[in-house]
Formats: sequence, C-alpha cells, structure tokens
Amino acid sequence: MNSLKNTFIFIVSDTGGTPILNVPEIPSDRINILCSMASAIDGIASTIQEEGVSIGSIHIGNQKLLHMKRKKLVFLLVLPKDIDTDTALKMLRELAERFIELFGEDPDEAKSVALFDPNTAEEFKRGVISVLMEAAREHAPEHFDMLLEELFTMLKSRGADVSGISAKFVPANVPFVAREHDISKVRDDLDSKILSICDGRKTVQEIAKELNIPASEVYKRLAKLNKKGYIKWKIVYRLVV
Repeated sequence: MNSLKNTFIFIVSDTGGTPILNVPEIPSDRINILCSMASAIDGIASTIQEEGVSIGSIHIGNQKLLHMKRKKLVFLLVLPKDIDTDTALKMLRELAERFIELFGEDPDEAKSVALFDPNTAEEFKRGVISVLMEAAREHAPEHFDMLLEELFTMLKSRGADVSGISAKFVPANVPFVAREHDISKVRDDLDSKILSICDGRKTVQEIAKELNIPASEVYKRLAKLNKKGYIKWKIVYRLVV
C-alpha cells in the first residue's frame, strides 16, 4: 500500500450518497462508489458525537478515512494515516465549515452552487488544496481504485451492508508471502522473482503477464512454494466498473 501514501481526497455528498463536490477531480463512478459506502463507514467508524455532528475515522492500509455527518451533508477526507488524528480532524472541520460558508447546509442548494457557480466552486477547491498542502507537499489521488477495493474488503469482513455496490466488485484469489518465511533463502531464480511480486494484490494471471511466462508455470511454482510454506492465499475484491 505504499503507493497510497500520498493520497489526499476531500468529498462532500448528501446523506443519500449523492456526490456534490470532490477535490481533486476523480472519475464520477469511483466517487459514487465511495459515497455509497458512506453509511457503512459511519456504522463501523469510531464515532465522536458533538452538537449534532457525527465524526468517525477508520484506517485502510496506509490511509486514514475521516467521516463527518452534519445534518443532511456528509464530508469524507482521505489522507495518509501517519498524519496526527487531531490535525486531520481539524482539517476536516475547517474544510466542512468553509464548504457550508460558501455552499450552504442544504444539499440541493449546495448542488446548485457547485453546478452553476463555477467561480465559487473553483475558489473552494483552491482552498481545499491549500489546507491539504499545510499537512503534506503532495496530494495526488494515486491508485484510487486500490483504495476502494481495500475499503470494500474491510467493510465486507466487518459485516457492513455493502449489498448496494457488491456488483461493482468481483472476488479474486491472490497469493501473498507468508511473514514467517525469509524469501532470500529461495535459490531458484524464477521462484524468487515470483515471490518478489506476490504482494497480496496480483492474481496469477497478472504475475504471469508481468514476468512474461505462462500462467500454468506460475500456478505450478506457487503450488510448490505453498507446500513449503512460503506463500499463502487470500480472497480480495477487484473493482470492475
């Protein structure tokens, strides 16, 4: 998950999961999926209640996702988990207050401003980036699909209701290196190469393609490595939108 370490994303939606605005720009289908997960996130996040505002946070790999529900608006902030929680909450509150100041608290009114007042929307987006840049120098949403996949897997494993978006994800069986084994002891060159890219995300077909060898050969090698205890298998969910 190191590829996600520099991800910063701020999203505003209504409580029904309809996106209103997000910074930076991300394909709408991805944003729709994350907003659809908001109620499930709210159900499992460690929540603070303060004056009618619900605030929660969860960790996804190297990321921290903060969730704030205020009346009919939901604010989501994704950022590196090594950022201090108090600092992250301050950022979320500041961004939410600034949004309400410019767009109002009514979702329909906010959508209208976002759609028909591009100057206000752009001013707000510049402000978001300014706030984020105070915490880190990079804010690119790298590998957003990976974030959605990990979030879906975590929500599903915790029993959250993800039925509304389950069709967007398909299960895949992937190998990963067992922690208790030192792969530097593997002497076979091809076995070593296969192990080096068994990151718990790549399927056998993807490993075969990366190494330019038949998938059947990868299966054979992994079966041998599994028997020796070097790798294990797990189910992950891949985004298919």
